[in-house]
Order: sequence, then structure tokens, then C-alpha cells
Amino acid sequence: MEIILYRNKRNTYSIDKSIIKDAALNGNSAEQYVERIMCSRDGRMFEKVPNEYRYTCNGEVIERGVKDDLTVCLKELNDAIAEWREEHGAAKSDRNADAHKPNSAAIPTNQAADFTAAGAALAMLAQIKEEQVFNKVCADLDTFIFEKYGKLPQKEIVVKLPDGSKKSAGGVQHEMFETILKYVTANVPVFMSGPAGTGKSSIAKSAASALNMDFYFSGAVQDIYKFTGFVDANGHYSKTQFYDFCCNGGVFFLDEMDASIPEVLVALNAAIANRYFDFPCGKVELNENCRFICAGNTYGTGADAEYTGRYQLDAATLDRFAVVDIDYSKDIFNAVTNGNKDLIAFIYDLRKACKAVGVNMILSYRCVQNVTAMESVGLDTASCIKQCIAKGLSKDAAHMISERLTVNNKYADAWKGVF
Repeated sequence: MEIILYRNKRNTYSIDKSIIKDAALNGNSAEQYVERIMCSRDGRMFEKVPNEYRYTCNGEVIERGVKDDLTVCLKELNDAIAEWREEHGAAKSDRNADAHKPNSAAIPTNQAADFTAAGAALAMLAQIKEEQVFNKVCADLDTFIFEKYGKLPQKEIVVKLPDGSKKSAGGVQHEMFETILKYVTANVPVFMSGPAGTGKSSIAKSAASALNMDFYFSGAVQDIYKFTGFVDANGHYSKTQFYDFCCNGGVFFLDEMDASIPEVLVALNAAIANRYFDFPCGKVELNENCRFICAGNTYGTGADAEYTGRYQLDAATLDRFAVVDIDYSKDIFNAVTNGNKDLIAFIYDLRKACKAVGVNMILSYRCVQNVTAMESVGLDTASCIKQCIAKGLSKDAAHMISERLTVNNKYADAWKGVF
């Protein structure tokens, strides 16, 4: 005999009445009987997706189609089980528990365990988003691996060199490192844009190392002669990093490109487009292995409230580069803090709070690395927060930030205690 659990315009859901008695006597919940609920539209039951904690009903995947229906069914079934227990008495259920245990021969142990786990997971999925479940599982898995082995597995990036050989990039790399490496390998000039301290310089240097190329560097150029070199009063030419790069090939990295004067960028454009450059000592044809990487804190749109000393880049300059966003890397944060998830969570929450109140703070790998180092030699957490992170922040600004912190751990408590 069946009882109706739920009915709507699409379907009517029912279950055999004996299931309620069985669940009540054995102390089971409704989630363990998901596959016994029948849909009257075509007589089908909920079906488990093989190797996954998901179900379908009438061909509809539970997360998309009938999740709400199943939630109602499970609630109604749990209520019916509770009513049966109340009507027949819990004492009787306890006395007869052994007599009503499932027959192990009828239900294999591994199948019963899988069935129970599936029901529990399905109930959880009915309440929260799939992305939240995935993130929680990944976080727990990372914690388990780190506690057991002392470090997390790293993705190995294998680089194909111009001579056809292969080489591993090695070490902890930024998530965008592989993308930058592909642009450099393809000889496409790339402009990395991102906040201070996100690792742009390290990415450029690592790319050169991975490709077995010489690395040439220049910071923001405020004088054209620092870029081109000059001929002194004795007629001797004073070379620059850019000159050696053009002659010998390699990777040239111009950091803070958006803080360099426009004359330098016009000269750089000519070198990229024409593959030769007019130095004070004469014209130089660029080596065929010349690769260009630049970086800045803006998108070339000019100064803003946080980065005031920046120039607006002209369209001709930006047109020559592939623009790649570089943000803070959780993998690098994890590496420099020795897997301190509380500190990483605090830094991300602190950055969000700063943005909400309009306070500009650079919360980079350097500051958390300093906190980790100072804690390792015995400095208290409050002092680390004040000296390595706050760095003279006004009390008013700190109080506004404190009101918007959402994480609860020793670093958040130390921040609130300091201010």
C-alpha cells in the first residue's frame, strides 16, 4: 500500500507504507530511502547517477529539475516516520531493534554504506550550492594532504625549448605563469597588469629561466638615455641593459611601464614593430630571440587614487601587447606562509574590508612572509600585525576596517586588539 508524499502540477510522489515502518523500527532517516520514492508521471523512481552523489527522476538531474520536489518529499517522509514512532512507542522500537535490522545477505555492506552516504550528501546538496560543496571538499582535502605530507602537490609545467628539448619550470608558480610563458614562447609581447606585490617581476624572471634565455631588466624609465644609452665627451658609448638585449637576445622586462615617460614607450614601440633600434652608436638589428615583457599597476588609463604617478598609455603602445591580469595567487600565499590557512583567510578578508572603506593597503606576499618569519622566532601575533601589516595605519581607519572583518581567528582578534 502506498501513501502520497507530495503532489504538484508535474508529478505525484509516493512511497510504500512499509518503508515508514521499516525506517521507524531501524532508526533510519528519509534520506536513506530516496531510491524508493516513486514518481507517478511514468512510474519511475529516483535513480542514483553511477559513481556520483546525484540523482535523476524522469531523466531530470536532481540539482536542476526536481531538487525542490525531493526536498519536500524527504521532509514529509521524515514527518511520517516520526509520527509512526510516536504512535507505536519508542520503547517498542528499542526492544525490537535487533529483530528488525536489515538482512546483510539482502543488502551488501558496501552498497548499504554507499546508499547511506549518498542520501546524506543529497540532503546537503538540497540546501547549499554545488560550488560551496566543491570548495569545502577541496579545502578539507588540502588540509589533510598538508598535515600528512607537509606540502601540497604542485602542477609541473613542462616547457618546450626552441631546440626541441623539454624542461620543467619547477617550484611554486603563479596561476598565470603558464599563460605568460606561452605568449613569450610564441614571441608575442605581453603586458602584465595588477596590484603591487602580485609577483609580476618573478613571473618574468621565471619565464626567462624556463626558456634558458638571458634576463634583462629595467624599472620605470624617467630619462630616455637610461634606455638608449649615450656617447660621453670622450666618444665612448655607454651601453644599457636594453642595448645588450637587442644585440644578444633574451627576455627584456620593463617594469612599471605605466610610470615611464612617453618618449621611452614610443622608442619601445619602434623596436617591437620594426625589429631594429637606432641607438646613439648606430642602428642595431634585434636578435631573433628577443622577447618583450612589460608590467604595470594600471591598464594604461593613467593615474588613479591608489597609483598616482602613472601615465596614460597611448593606443599604439597597448595595441602591441597582449594584456594579462595578474592578481594575488593563493598557491604562493600558501607557500610563503607554510600552509597557514588562518593567516591567508585573514589577509583576503582584510583586503575586502579595506576596499569597502576606501583604505589603500598593499597586502602582498611580502607582508605575510614577514609575519610568518617573525612568528617563527617568537614574536607575538599582535606585534606582527601592527609592524608587518598595519604599518602606521590610523586608528580611525583601522576601526572602520575592524567593523567589516568577517573571519574569526587569532589574526582577526589580534587586529581588533591592537586597535
